[in-house]
Amino acid sequence: MSRKYTGKCACGAVQFAFNTDPTFVADCHCLDCKKASGGEAATFFAVPQDDFTLTAGSPKAFHYIADSGKVSIAISARIAARGCSVAI
Repeated sequence: MSRKYTGKCACGAVQFAFNTDPTFVADCHCLDCKKASGGEAATFFAVPQDDFTLTAGSPKAFHYIADSGKVSIAISARIAARGCSVAI
């Protein structure tokens, strides 16, 4: 079944799809997001979990120590492709 939106990591190993328009889209300019994205900001969005489908691959989750010295909480954990390590 075709989905309205599809996405993938840089190497294409991890792919996902969903139909619902994102409930929000945001850009974060904090230092941690700048480092993670390699740019001025990290853009992220949210869709209902029951609409999100992982269509290929198996991303890995990892936690890190923020500049504040605190271990990242769940919302700050990064999800990345195993092959290219691009944040998803």
